Amino acid sequence: MSVDRMPPQIGRFISDAVYNGKLLSNPDHPITDNIIACHFIDVDGKERMQNNSFMVFSCGLCLLISLILFFSF
Repeated sequence: MSVDRMPPQIGRFISDAVYNGKLLSNPDHPITDNIIACHFIDVDGKERMQNNSFMVFSCGLCLLISLILFFSF
């Protein structure tokens, strides 16, 4: 199985955590290990069950801020 659209750093994490290392990322992906593909931001928030998933309702603003910072460089 190959992931062409996902940055390799994120694909590697998902591969190890979920697919026992069997998920392969595109080695020619434009986002290499020299580029930071994601940041984890610790936020205060309440986790609530919605449908079959848990959601943290303060994360939407953090995602928006992260995207603004990413595209401003």
